[in-house]
Amino acid sequence: MMHHGLRWHGNCYIIGMAHTVLVAHLPDCDICKHLKSRMHPEQVMKAKYDGKTKLRGIWAYMCQACFDELGIGLGVGKGQELVLSE
Repeated sequence: MMHHGLRWHGNCYIIGMAHTVLVAHLPDCDICKHLKSRMHPEQVMKAKYDGKTKLRGIWAYMCQACFDELGIGLGVGKGQELVLSE
């Protein structure tokens, strides 16, 4: 898989201006896993974002639902979208 602006950053590839990162596997959503989110208490979802939260600025891996509720956005100092590499 080749992308314009692809850069290696330690353990992952960053695409473009750091809003998107390629990962080998998607981690579990930290919010679902550790805080027992009311949105889906029985099921731990896979994360789609790595970002800063409204929870005192703590960073977390978040699924779409948790990012929509608790994420502050994408960009430098905010967060990145996780994209599964092929």
